[in-house]
Amino acid sequence: MMDLVIQEIDLNKLDYLVIYLDNLNGINFLYEKIW
Repeated sequence: MMDLVIQEIDLNKLDYLVIYLDNLNGINFLYEKIW
């Protein structure tokens, strides 16, 4: 679904987005474990 926009996004921003999403998933996982 991101195939069209990957070419317009530089690699640094893409890596930052991946790291951000990974951290978000980790936080959600911790919240699920707590509750």
